[in-house]
Amino acid sequence: MLKIKINEDVIIAGTSEFRNSINKFISILKDNKIILTNRNRPQAVLISFEEYEKIGEIIEELEDRYFFSNGFHIL
Repeated sequence: MLKIKINEDVIIAGTSEFRNSINKFISILKDNKIILTNRNRPQAVLISFEEYEKIGEIIEELEDRYFFSNGFHIL
């Protein structure tokens, strides 16, 4: 399957194409998210490490807000 850019920052690519061009895909992760497919079915999403860290920080902030608003206090 050829890679397909579906919008400004998301690319769809087959697992075999990814396997054959892994270094190329890693280099474009800074500006793109990659959806890997197998037989045209989504199997995984790849994001940059920077994006992963941002998501982790957002989740942590939301958890803190949830626990604080429900009367739980983290010691």
